[in-house]
Parts: sequence; C-alpha cells; structure tokens
Amino acid sequence: MLITLFAFEIILIGLTMFTTRMVEHKFYSIEASLGMYCNKRTYKTKADIRFIEMMIEEYKRLCSDTDEEPELASAISLKLHKEYIGRFSYMSVMNIANKTKYLMWGIFVAEVLIAWINQEASKGRVLVIIFSSLLLTVMMCFYSIVKGLNEKQETLIDEVIHYIRNVYPMEIRKQKKLEQKNIADNYKKQNTTSIDELDSVKPMVKELHELEQSNPMQGNKVIQIAQKENQRKSTTDKPRSSISQKSLELSAKDIAQLLKDL
Repeated sequence: MLITLFAFEIILIGLTMFTTRMVEHKFYSIEASLGMYCNKRTYKTKADIRFIEMMIEEYKRLCSDTDEEPELASAISLKLHKEYIGRFSYMSVMNIANKTKYLMWGIFVAEVLIAWINQEASKGRVLVIIFSSLLLTVMMCFYSIVKGLNEKQETLIDEVIHYIRNVYPMEIRKQKKLEQKNIADNYKKQNTTSIDELDSVKPMVKELHELEQSNPMQGNKVIQIAQKENQRKSTTDKPRSSISQKSLELSAKDIAQLLKDL
C-alpha cells in the first residue's frame, strides 16, 4: 500500500510540472502576441493574436457603452479563465498546477497513518518511503513558490491593460502618421514629375509658337494634329496628375515627333 501511494505521488509530481509548463507557455504566447499585434513586419496568424484582439474589441465595446473608463482587469481575468490550453480548459490546468501539492501532503499523512496502524514505522524500508515522500512534497511546494503562476497571471493582466490603454493607441497614431507621410511624399513626387515635364516641354512649345508666326499654315497644321493626338490619348490613358492634365496637352516626345515630321 505504501509503495502504491508513493508511486501515485511521483505521478502527481510529473503532472504538476507538466501542467505548470502548459500554463507558462500560455502566458508566453499572450505576451508575444502583444508585440506582434501592431507589427506589420512580423508574420502572425489569427490564432497568435486571438486573445489580444478579442480584448481590444471588448475594450472598444465597453468604451462605447459607457462614458466611464471600463474595468479591464476583471474583463481580462474573466476572458483568460474561459481560455483553453490545447483541449483542456485554462482553469483545470491552472488548478492542477497549483493545488496538486495539497494532495501530496494528504498522501504523506496517509502513508504515516498506514505505517503507524500496521506498526511498521520502525522498519527501514517504511522509513525510507515516508522520508522520501516528505522530501518530494516539500520540494514540490518550493517548486510552486518559485514558479509563482498566480503572480505571473497578475503580471500578465497588468501587461495587457498597459498595452490596451497606452501602447496600442500610440502604435495606431504612429501608423496613421506614417500613412499620411507616405501619401504626402507620393503627392510631392507626382507634382515634381509633372513640373519637370512642363519645363521640358516649354522650349518645344516656344519653337512651335515661332513656327506658327513664321508659317501660319504649318503652325495651324501642327496644332490640329496635336489636338487630335491629345484627344486620342485622353480616352485610353489616365492623366498622371492634375498639373499634367491642366497644363500639358502633349508630352515632350509627341511635340518633338510632330516637329520632326514637318
């Protein structure tokens, strides 16, 4: 009987260490999702950011429903307790990791009582089993203290609250500023290109004007051909910018080709 209880105690030790690792991995995955959620350069799946995404949506919903600042700690704790670690609920895994040591103390007391009732407490083999059981139980209590899953859970909740209230709004503002800067740079680049095209066309327009003054027939002919060419291109090509559409009727290449033909 003592050997059976001692073997069961060893099984409980392995189960405690395994469930502790499962809970720690859950905490680590949530912490990692905080850094991945707003980072567009990081590859992430829906499962990777599911928890923080749900909490942000919940926070937005609570803010829209009330004018006061919502209580995030209770909402995050409630959502966390409804989570799953693999196929097992978070609460069941957490309870096994935290409360198995109490069952181990019960097994130790049962071993002592069985040895005392059977009057085998003075035997060497029985003493070794009881002493080993006590040592393993004390070690698992220290293991539970060192791991501190309850404290880690509270720290994780504080990290999620800090991210939702402080980090996430700041990241959104940064992304909006970056998008506005990119739009402004693209607009400036398009305008600069259009101005360069206008500057390149000015000498040819001047030459066309001189040709019209010296030979009105040829000048009118060039203008008519240019207008037809511009109408044909306007039906097939989209204007590159407002400046090129309003200020330029032909590109420099078209005018040069017309002057060369004449």
